[in-house]
Amino acid sequence: MAKKKTTRAPKRSPARTDGWQNAMTGFGVFGRDKTVTGTSFTPELIAQETAEQLWRGDDIIARIVETVPNEMLREGFEVIVDNEKEQTEETNELLKSLDVETSMRTGLKYSRAYGGAGVLLGANEGIDPKGKTEALQLAYRKSLIKPLDEERLQSIEFLNVFTPRELQPVTYYADPLLPNYGSVETYRIVPIYSPPGGGFHLGKLPIVHESRIMRIPGEETTRRAMLTNVQPGWPDSVFVRCMRVVSNFQQAWQGVGIMLQDFSFATLKLKGLAELLTMSGPTTDLTSRAAALEMARSIARVSIIDAEEEYKRESTNVTGLSDLLERFAERLAAAAQMPVSLLFGQAPGGLNATGDIDLRWFYDQVAAMQKRKLQPQLEYLARLLFLAKQQSPTGGIEPDCWKVHFPALWQQTDLEQAQVRKTQADADVAYINAGVLTPEEVATSRFGGPAWSSDTHLDEEARDEMGSIINPGTGEAHAPNGIAPEPEEPAETEAPSAAPKA
Repeated sequence: MAKKKTTRAPKRSPARTDGWQNAMTGFGVFGRDKTVTGTSFTPELIAQETAEQLWRGDDIIARIVETVPNEMLREGFEVIVDNEKEQTEETNELLKSLDVETSMRTGLKYSRAYGGAGVLLGANEGIDPKGKTEALQLAYRKSLIKPLDEERLQSIEFLNVFTPRELQPVTYYADPLLPNYGSVETYRIVPIYSPPGGGFHLGKLPIVHESRIMRIPGEETTRRAMLTNVQPGWPDSVFVRCMRVVSNFQQAWQGVGIMLQDFSFATLKLKGLAELLTMSGPTTDLTSRAAALEMARSIARVSIIDAEEEYKRESTNVTGLSDLLERFAERLAAAAQMPVSLLFGQAPGGLNATGDIDLRWFYDQVAAMQKRKLQPQLEYLARLLFLAKQQSPTGGIEPDCWKVHFPALWQQTDLEQAQVRKTQADADVAYINAGVLTPEEVATSRFGGPAWSSDTHLDEEARDEMGSIINPGTGEAHAPNGIAPEPEEPAETEAPSAAPKA
């Protein structure tokens, strides 16, 4: 008879006990170690109404919200059309007439405080968005749900900035195999605290396609977090990551204020105090004695006490308190991603503490945010202005080469600017002598724009017409592409015939 096979359970390895815990001292044990709060973490989400009150009432939070947007647009911006100075000036005048800089600055502040902002484009596609008749207003609102038609675009009449609560998502791009998956397709404009006389009610709130809104996102987060956020479809406010640190910082300063009220306190020793407290009515006697002592000191500036009493004043020890507050300030600056000098509006202290490294790092971060948040929206708006038939400075045609330019945020001194120009001038002379550049190209590149520029632009048309550039040092011909022209073959000549013999 065959032996019956038995199946044994797999041998289990012993449970690990080498974690960062100590059962005797309670270190790392939940419920005994105060630093262990559990195995999960839930961020503190901030509603828009709460964020608005914090922004209004707290000076530190106001600096966290406003400093970065103000620095991003401190030097402004401009749209530059290459080799077209007149079109460049007209385009920037058009941007100024629309007050684009103010709208973008407001939108950036909303994005930090509330988690995002949207700038509605008042686009005229044959229907005036500022139409005064009810029929025109109704037709314009119905057209907002459709994508913006660039071929019919006549002009951009205005820009309106809205908060996330005022732009509520209606539909999303839900197909994972198509572009823009997960982003909002249409919004419903729901004004909050609308001015009197607006005439809005729920039946008339318009639905707007996302192509008509310049979206300025807040702090980056996951798609799931945005879909389930306080304001669905929008990222996080800057308060989500730094609110707890701000609270600790403000509590520390409030504690200092309370401590200063009791910085110097008086002590009165009474003989038989314990026996006095057991008698009837001790509270009245003690209060009367303390009041009489303070009255005598305030009148005669002398404390009059009994021979068996002792009265003295003591001060609170504040050793190390300033260092502790500095650490709180540095922690808050790290959470806000700002230098301490900018966050608190003070010059850096300490020996040889210029703060240049921190400021340069901060301005590098601000420049990166300019490219990530501002540049795409400004390029989209500038492109629409180029295509707008009624107000386009280029005749309704997008130029072949143009860009949005942000001036440097780190301002050089006059001496540093002179050194940069001197170095560039030496390089330009070397390029001209080597036949790499022409004097006309150097002059146009450096001084042809609204300001001096170190960018070099080649004049391809002039180079094609010239065919070659003559090196003034050697007089040799060089092709614009660096390839020397092939030498011309000498013309063949017939050999002279021999003279006839006599």
